[in-house]
Amino acid sequence: MKLNILHTVNKYFLLTIFLSLLGLNVAYADGSYEAAFKKALDNHQYYFKHKGKSYTTDTKDKPFDFFDHGYKDYRSAAKYMIENYPDDKSNRCFRFKGKKWGFDGWRINKDSDKFYTYLDYDIDGWRNKVIIVSDNKLIKVIFHEDNGCYRRDTHIQVLFEDKIFYDSRKDFEELTSDGWSIFLNINHYIDKDLNNNGKQELFIDAGYSIGNNWLEKYYLFEYDDSSIKLVKKFIAGDWTERLGVSDHFKAKFEVSDDELSKIIIEKFN
Repeated sequence: MKLNILHTVNKYFLLTIFLSLLGLNVAYADGSYEAAFKKALDNHQYYFKHKGKSYTTDTKDKPFDFFDHGYKDYRSAAKYMIENYPDDKSNRCFRFKGKKWGFDGWRINKDSDKFYTYLDYDIDGWRNKVIIVSDNKLIKVIFHEDNGCYRRDTHIQVLFEDKIFYDSRKDFEELTSDGWSIFLNINHYIDKDLNNNGKQELFIDAGYSIGNNWLEKYYLFEYDDSSIKLVKKFIAGDWTERLGVSDHFKAKFEVSDDELSKIIIEKFN
């Protein structure tokens, strides 16, 4: 009888030890990196902590895209990043609809010496600014700029009576299809008649770089109080085709109005 009781006690004791060890193994499994990663991904989190260190739920095959995890606009994703960004060595960017975006003011606004934040951009990650207005207020040129992470993408729109007359995006569709971002350096004149035909003119020189190549797109519009038309546009694909009128990095012409007038008459009439 004593032997049976002792055998039962030992069996119970060994079972208790076995279950305790099993519990430890389960606890260890739940505390693994893989478990933490899965939990974060299930909770649609970009960042998570494991054993005191911060990680992202990016993988080589499938980077974390905020749009795929329920963030339907740029601002909501950027808000998450600004509120949850840990102190690590990340590039301070995030992916939304396949593109990498900035969010927290690492780029200095040269116009005001302040930092950009995601609040400076609309829900799609773009902001715009009127850069040209005619004397009669009928013509406006809007400069659109996104908050891309490594390189900003831009385009311009020409408005007549506050309606879009021309959008430069279609001029760069082929270039941007492979992921290039086009940042335009805009030089222009407006309310002049440099080709001496009695029409007011808007001339735009939009310079940009693709890799190590500098290109320029030229536009000449003519307008009056009732209409506007695009007289001519063309692209200078190499240095021999450039008009040589603009500073590559600043919004200013490098030639006088007389020299510019000769070029406009020769190239755009």
